[in-house]
Amino acid sequence: MTRRLPVSSVPVACAAASVAALAAAAIPLAGPAQARPAARHGWRLIKVIGSKDVVLRAIATRSAGTAWLGGMRIAKFETPVLYHLAAGRARMTVPAGGNGVGVNSVSASSARNTWASDLGAPYVLQLTSHGWSARSVAIGKDDVQIAGVVATGRSSAWALARDIDTSRSYAFRYNGRSWSRQRIAYAPDADSQVGVVSGTSDRDIWSLTFTGKTPVPAAFRYDGRRWLLTRFPASVARDEPLQILAESPSDAWATLARGGPGTPSPVLLHWNGRHWSRVSGRLPQDALLGALCSDGHGGLWLAAADGRTEVLLHFSGGRWSSARVPTSGGRLPDVMALALVPGTRTVLGTGPIAYGPGGDDGSAVLEYTP
Repeated sequence: MTRRLPVSSVPVACAAASVAALAAAAIPLAGPAQARPAARHGWRLIKVIGSKDVVLRAIATRSAGTAWLGGMRIAKFETPVLYHLAAGRARMTVPAGGNGVGVNSVSASSARNTWASDLGAPYVLQLTSHGWSARSVAIGKDDVQIAGVVATGRSSAWALARDIDTSRSYAFRYNGRSWSRQRIAYAPDADSQVGVVSGTSDRDIWSLTFTGKTPVPAAFRYDGRRWLLTRFPASVARDEPLQILAESPSDAWATLARGGPGTPSPVLLHWNGRHWSRVSGRLPQDALLGALCSDGHGGLWLAAADGRTEVLLHFSGGRWSSARVPTSGGRLPDVMALALVPGTRTVLGTGPIAYGPGGDDGSAVLEYTP
């Protein structure tokens, strides 16, 4: 059975630009075992959004300082929320979904092709000139849960979903005019609620999954003709898949949480168009939390924790470095989402502040510039 993490450990999907493909074999790393501090990390807190009990965990951006952020407002019931960040201000929208659900993905391929989805309700949300419009992908009265939505091209989108009542999985595609539904053999699934689906085009859609009688993590993809299972290395069979990031048909990444004992270290996999390999070598003593995105220059930014506090890891050219997470009044944001501004090296991030069993202190937006 898949183990479910609490919201404070949930990763989230990330919009990203292309990353240079690395070698097919496991990638050797240089440097000391503990991540060295980056000389100029450029991370700062640019906005505190919402009041207590607003948990933001998804982000999509097309330009610096502007983004859509999704999550939930936790009161008597969980309610989905979306915030539009622009010119230093953030306006809240409550989309369809009802009580007990929250936004689990936001994706944008252009300013006119922006989508979101509700976890716990069969709604795909489209941003129109009149605001957010909800499209139900319910199958009769069955309980359908959307794993994530991906915007592609000028006007298309994909949503992967699981019918809980029948244990069947589906891919829903919007071609700019209408929706179609396709049965798929693999279930979109991970040890998380968000960050399960990623893609770059109608011929490059990815999702995490579990496979086998004794479930082990894997991934599957759509290549424009069919859905294909891709297996992870045997060394990660006990680990839990967190998030997948598609860069191109020959370039994808996956983060995993270690499922066995041992010193914390990143579990990062790379797809080179033929198979998955594990990033190896001398790794920092930090466990990945799931959120990752391109740095716009051939590397990655990843949210992680060293057992005491959260950090932002930078992986580039086979080397690791780390940056501290900016605080708000001494309170630490729990970074759940990272997104690269397309065509730049600027990265935005978001997550709740001081999140824990006692609640939270709103959510923060972070920004990195080189």
